[in-house]
Amino acid sequence: MGLSNREQRTLIAFAEVVVPTGGQIPQAAKDVSIVEFAQRYSQDIPKQTQLFIHLCLWLLEYCSWTLIFFPCFFSKADLKKREKIIHKVRNSRYFFIRGVYTFVSFLVLVPYYSDKSVLQNIKYEL
Repeated sequence: MGLSNREQRTLIAFAEVVVPTGGQIPQAAKDVSIVEFAQRYSQDIPKQTQLFIHLCLWLLEYCSWTLIFFPCFFSKADLKKREKIIHKVRNSRYFFIRGVYTFVSFLVLVPYYSDKSVLQNIKYEL
């Protein structure tokens, strides 16, 4: 049970906000194989966790517009709107919504900081 094209676009759009291009680390999140990691990760986990991944990405894509009161899909919104959505999700008063942010961040940041070029850029020695 892999990720659909829409879920992959949502994950990449989230990664562009969390690890922006031209930030402290010159390696952009879209250059790292985040989607491939999520595909591999989702095949080796229990069915309930797979469903939770799909639910988190679905909520982020289709329901996040309710936080900024502007009708748009997350993956098709411009960068400023996505930053505003992520800020609202990260600082929500509801535990489940903050959990969506935490879980999707895990799906983005683990493969990002596991990439050898990122580790070399931050001068981390194995």
